Amino acid sequence: MTKRLAIGLIAAVCVACGVKLAPPPALFPVTNVWKVGVGGTIEPPLATDGQRLFVATRDGSVVGLALETGKELWRVRGRGHVSAAGAVLVLREDTGRVRRLDPASGADMWRAMSGVEGALPAAIDGDTLFVAGSGLAAFSTDRGEKLWSAPESITSLPVASGRWLFTGEEDGTVRGRERASGVPRWSFATRGPVRAPVSVDGDRLLLGTTDGRLLGLRLEKGTSRWRWKIGADVLDAGLAFEDNALFVSYDNVLYAVGRGNGHLHWRGSLPSRPLSGPILTGSAVIVACQENDILGFDARTGARLGALQTAAEIRTPPLVVGDRLYVGLRDRSVVALALNQAPFAPPSPTPPPNAGPQPQRKP
Repeated sequence: MTKRLAIGLIAAVCVACGVKLAPPPALFPVTNVWKVGVGGTIEPPLATDGQRLFVATRDGSVVGLALETGKELWRVRGRGHVSAAGAVLVLREDTGRVRRLDPASGADMWRAMSGVEGALPAAIDGDTLFVAGSGLAAFSTDRGEKLWSAPESITSLPVASGRWLFTGEEDGTVRGRERASGVPRWSFATRGPVRAPVSVDGDRLLLGTTDGRLLGLRLEKGTSRWRWKIGADVLDAGLAFEDNALFVSYDNVLYAVGRGNGHLHWRGSLPSRPLSGPILTGSAVIVACQENDILGFDARTGARLGALQTAAEIRTPPLVVGDRLYVGLRDRSVVALALNQAPFAPPSPTPPPNAGPQPQRKP
């Protein structure tokens, strides 16, 4: 039985039994929890280990903040881009130097030269981290030993899954590699530099391109399963939710297409170009846009849930942890916002002014 058919049967049973699917969270209005200045222009992205929030600034500082209160816990010298996964915190410098930092104190645990210049954050996958840019290199997270390297110019954040590592490249190639060695096993050609990371969805990959396409690729072979033509570039990762694959594009649209066939399910309008890919929270999806708009949609239907405008221009893609939204702003501050978790209720239609009782029609 296909996934689409299974979902359809479940929905039919729910309707027959009078069971309604739970509505998405309302998300808005949000509550301001805290806002702190970090003293310098923030370099995206933000990162977290679930207890602390990590922020790098352009003036050469890395700051650890308490996730709950925003209290500054530590500050060390360093310039680059942070990434975190579990207990692993990494600062990747544009020169190619990589530093693993202690999340509790910011102290160096090890340093290594990757030989790979660029501004992509390090990608962390368990016992291995990947540094991409002018080339590609893999290191052990434990001791910082270089495991392998490859010469291709990488333009999207590497994505690891099982024995696979997937990379998007400057010449438009999407490549599936052996995670343990970096050896290429297949390639798929697009017509522009690949900026968006792939999303792994079972036995398929979901990808948006800079040649105006949404793609579903076979994970094991890299061949096309489906494609949908759109009118603009996609620079951010998509995501899968139920039967939908969700993408944002530079024609100011949030698209939902079928995960299995690429058929258009719905689209939502954005007020400006997206600054982040779609971010899932429950059955709602959040998108940040230039300059200071953050919007919410029902991930199933595309219904608009509401929006907020930040006090200053958004500098980083939002980070969702539990029911909180964390955003770095251009005024050199980070803000924590509590999302409204009540079920979304569409507004009741407003009756026209001075509407009196309506005359009854005679049978």
